[in-house]
Amino acid sequence: IVIDLDIAEANIAKLQDAANEMGVDVRPHSKTNKSPYWVHKQLEAGAIGVCCAKVGEAEVMVEAGVPEVMIPNQVIGKQKIARLVALAGSARMIVAVEASENVSQLSEAASAAGAELGVIVEVNVGMDRCGVDGDGAVELAKQIDAAPGLRFDGLMGYEGHTVNERDYEVRKINVEKAMAILTGAADQIRATGIEVKLVSAAGTGT
Repeated sequence: IVIDLDIAEANIAKLQDAANEMGVDVRPHSKTNKSPYWVHKQLEAGAIGVCCAKVGEAEVMVEAGVPEVMIPNQVIGKQKIARLVALAGSARMIVAVEASENVSQLSEAASAAGAELGVIVEVNVGMDRCGVDGDGAVELAKQIDAAPGLRFDGLMGYEGHTVNERDYEVRKINVEKAMAILTGAADQIRATGIEVKLVSAAGTGT
C-alpha cells in the first residue's frame, strides 16, 4: 500500500478542525489504520485518545505509548478481562458494558489487581445490536459508580443503522433521533447525581 503523506495529514487536520469548530472531542477508531504511527499523528493533531475493537488491538496501541484507549465493545471472559486490566497500569483504559454481570466481573478483576478501569454504558439508540435503554443505563451507572476498581465515565451509542440511508436529510433526522435517545439517557443519569463525563457516538457515515 502506498500512502500520500500530505493528503493523509491534511485529512487528519480536516477532521480535527471540524470537530474543534463543533466543540466536540475526537477519539478516532483504529480500525481505519491499524497503526500506532497514524494514531500518534491523530493525537498530535488534537485527538483525545483512540478506539480499539478488541483487547489485542488495544495492547498494540498501549505498547506503542498511546495514553488513552477506549474499547467500545464488551470484554468478557476471565482471560480477556485480565489482559484488559493489565493495560490499565500503562494507559487510561475505558471499556463498554451492557450487563450487570460483566460490571461485576470487571470490578472483581480490577480491584484484585489494584487497578482502575473506566467504564461506559452502551445505550441502544436504534441499532438493535447491543446496549440498554435509558432505565437500564441508569441502573448500570449506579452499579459502576459503586463498584471498586471501576470509574463510571459515561455513555456510548452507535447510530450505525442510519449509515445506509442515502438521503442526507432523512439520515440527519434519523441520527438526531438516535442521539436524542443517548443524550436523554445521560440526562436521566445526571438527575440521580452521577456525573456523566463522556457521551460518545458517531461513525464514518454519520
